[in-house]
Amino acid sequence: MIVCVCRAVREREILELVESSERGLRMRDLRERLGVSSECGKCARKAQCLLRQRAESFAMAGTALAGPTTPHEPLAPAASPAAV
Repeated sequence: MIVCVCRAVREREILELVESSERGLRMRDLRERLGVSSECGKCARKAQCLLRQRAESFAMAGTALAGPTTPHEPLAPAASPAAV
């Protein structure tokens, strides 16, 4: 699917760029590398949504692979205002 009509940038191109990046990308990076949202700006919302979705899926995958770093302790019950 074409995301940016002005620059003929496809969704696949954005996703490939995001996946090949070692760090999280921003809209600025998409604009500089692909020209997304550099003309009329109508594609900005869809491009931002793709970035967010991909970042969330990477975060979920990283969390699932890494697992918890510290054991979880049960929370202590909250003190009632009268007890304070």
